[in-house]
Amino acid sequence: MSYIVANVAQGTDPWHEWRKTGATATDAVVVMDESPFKTWWRAWAEKTGFASPEDIWGNPYVRRGALEEHKIRAAVEAKHDVMLLPVCVQSKQYGYIIASLDGLSAEGIPYELKYPSEKNWLDVCANGVNAKAYKMYFIQVQHQLLATGADHGFLVFYQQGKLKEFRIEADPLVQAQILIKARLLMHFVETRTAPKKDPEKDLFIPEGEVAKSWLFFSEKYKEIQAKIDVITEKKAELEERIGRLKEKQEPSLAKLKKFSEGYKYADYGGVQLTQYASKGAVDVGAMIEGEGLSLTDDVVNKYRKASKPQCRVKVKESLTPKLINDENVLAPIQQHVQQQADDLYF
Repeated sequence: MSYIVANVAQGTDPWHEWRKTGATATDAVVVMDESPFKTWWRAWAEKTGFASPEDIWGNPYVRRGALEEHKIRAAVEAKHDVMLLPVCVQSKQYGYIIASLDGLSAEGIPYELKYPSEKNWLDVCANGVNAKAYKMYFIQVQHQLLATGADHGFLVFYQQGKLKEFRIEADPLVQAQILIKARLLMHFVETRTAPKKDPEKDLFIPEGEVAKSWLFFSEKYKEIQAKIDVITEKKAELEERIGRLKEKQEPSLAKLKKFSEGYKYADYGGVQLTQYASKGAVDVGAMIEGEGLSLTDDVVNKYRKASKPQCRVKVKESLTPKLINDENVLAPIQQHVQQQADDLYF
């Protein structure tokens, strides 16, 4: 046997801690730069305790997949006449390679079971190995083959009682890349050396004097925002009152329009009317479909105006960055809160 079975139950607190001890199949997708959800830095932050993992149970697809996994396993077992056990394993040869398997047969063959969204299911059925979901989970299976030492495994998609299966052979080239990159990730974890962040996906966290300045200016921003919120609330109330009054105006306006029907202009008794018909908006989609025009992205982009920098701001009650646990990050915030309390007291 090329693997060691870990004595942890999937989904439990010990299981979450165990996943920090090595590179998982999910980590393999990250280090191979195929994950749309997580970066090297985020994987490192969660394994070191710098940050807490996102609670993905609120995702309906994740929740459904977890709740329906036993149905997929039962369907696969019936089709292949095998018994599959959900177990956690560690490679004997590569101790840092661990895997939490949806199913492992008595012969040591791993099965990765997926309950995809309808969109991904249709993509897999239509495009097979070229589907986005297949490409991502192919890497997970390659990682699981490393963990178990098996020469092949199965990737199974399930939707409404139907199975779409792929037998995946071990790919030495892909596995070599996974081993090198997973080892590098674990080196970062063991030495607590943060990998380079992805500015498009990772969280900016101010440090040192910048952290203090951030707290100062964020307080100023929130103070003004609170005043804006009060005005906005009153504005909403006024707009509601205006709406009700306009409804009361409608019968009178309808009479005046009726009296002056056929005329574009009317002016009498302190009320002036101008009645006209505006041009309707062009339904570009219907026009293209009806006229058979072909507009490529390149053509459309020729006429697209230059993009403008945007910044969406949300004020929240908590001063701490979401899911970040690092003491050095939180220390300036705690000092700031204490200083505010001292200023208020004195």
